[in-house]
Amino acid sequence: MFYMIIIIRYLLSFLGYFLIFIFACKTIIYVISSYLGIKIIVNVILIHAIWLSLIFYSLIVLVLSLGKILDSLDSLFYKEYRDFFIYDIKNQIKKENKWLKNKMYTKLFMQFIIFTRNVVKILFKRR
Repeated sequence: MFYMIIIIRYLLSFLGYFLIFIFACKTIIYVISSYLGIKIIVNVILIHAIWLSLIFYSLIVLVLSLGKILDSLDSLFYKEYRDFFIYDIKNQIKKENKWLKNKMYTKLFMQFIIFTRNVVKILFKRR
């Protein structure tokens, strides 16, 4: 019985991800064809698949966000969870800072922002 529940869960998640994939592909094709001026006639079954994939996507995001909310609430009440939660947040911030420092695009973008800020200071300097 337990294995059957696992199999059904994996089949349903595979179906959901497959429908999300179809929705993403169809959206890309539809947007590109609309940009090029080509009219595409969409089948009714594909419209239902698009809506069903949106529902699956919403449910997956809902479950993931609810899990994160419950984890953060657990970290408020239990000390061992709180320590792990704080360590996880600090570790994530360190990784993001390291990633930002190492990316060349980020460095160029930051130089552009600093340059723009300096130009604005010079142009709108109060006398």
